Amino acid sequence: MPPIEPTSVTRPEELLRVAQEYADLFNARPIDDIDELISDACVDPFWDDRTNLMSLLADEPEDLGLVLSTEGHDYVVIRFAGEWVVDTTSVDWEGLEDRAFRPGPDDDCDRFPA
Repeated sequence: MPPIEPTSVTRPEELLRVAQEYADLFNARPIDDIDELISDACVDPFWDDRTNLMSLLADEPEDLGLVLSTEGHDYVVIRFAGEWVVDTTSVDWEGLEDRAFRPGPDDDCDRFPA
């Protein structure tokens, strides 16, 4: 029997299992491969667009994160903490959006009219 592909209605336990598989994969590969691995994960049924927000804020590969979620709004972040781990703590997504899209001191303010 072929393996069952995860779907958005899968239980949160399946989300955690898949997230751990990504963490294990990331830990087995060089840090310079992480950006590509995260980009490749966009075909996963658990892919969450908030991954792109984390990419906008990342200066180094260790700053990247992969967000996976279910339709029930359960989500996890695979992030680097000395090694790639599955993090289930709450994230202030609005705060991250503010940081990502707020013009910095070196930005041309004319590009972002108030």
